[in-house]
Amino acid sequence: MITEAEVGEQRARVALRSIGLKEDEVAVVEALLTGVKRASEIASVVGFKRGKTYAVLDALTERGLVQQQPNDNGTNYILEPPSTFEQYAKEMIRQVEAATPILHETMSTLAETAGKKKKQPGIRFYDGLVGVRHARNELLIAQPKTVKIIRSTSEEIIENSIIQHIKERQQAGIQTKLISERVSKDYVEKDKNLERERRVLPSGKYKFPAEVEIYDNRVVFYCLAGRLYSVVVDSEDVAGSVRQMFDVLWEQLPSPEEVLRERK
Repeated sequence: MITEAEVGEQRARVALRSIGLKEDEVAVVEALLTGVKRASEIASVVGFKRGKTYAVLDALTERGLVQQQPNDNGTNYILEPPSTFEQYAKEMIRQVEAATPILHETMSTLAETAGKKKKQPGIRFYDGLVGVRHARNELLIAQPKTVKIIRSTSEEIIENSIIQHIKERQQAGIQTKLISERVSKDYVEKDKNLERERRVLPSGKYKFPAEVEIYDNRVVFYCLAGRLYSVVVDSEDVAGSVRQMFDVLWEQLPSPEEVLRERK
């Protein structure tokens, strides 16, 4: 059972640590509570080597919490009265209060500066169908509001590999803007159901063996003709440039409804 005296000692230790004293300094203060001592006596009580004891005593003296009393036999050490510790605590509180607005302003400035710094670009390569799926999973993890896609013209491979990804993308609430050469009434209905917008490339005029996917500060290239692999580029500048190229195409190309009307 903890005695009342032990509770008092624990509270004193907490109080001393709360005003910035280190564990070693707290131990020396406790050793001096019983009265004046020489450094060798303090070292014996706390279990420190002589050199460390002197270093701690010097630190406490500098803080104004311990007095040094030189005499013919060396130097004695004694604690300052409780009122000195109270004044020291009040000064620590005053310094913290004075530093708080400065710290807040400084941290806000640092946070703003850090936010403006561009992250170093990164490039990752994933091989095979497993790698393609891994890159697509990164989109689901990121969950951007919108993804912009230039669809590969390797249609058969796309059908086999992307159908599940389209469902998962819809379930995640990710809106899609898609440029492809496919167009039919069925696709118009599918686009509505999937909350997907589409623009149509001229049929058979262009060949895109790689699909391009743009979201956030990332561009992903899925090479779907021949060897399957994906390349992920994390770069604000690259993503910004490719996104603007996509937007230029988007503005110039017709919608599926416009293409179907022209075919009638």
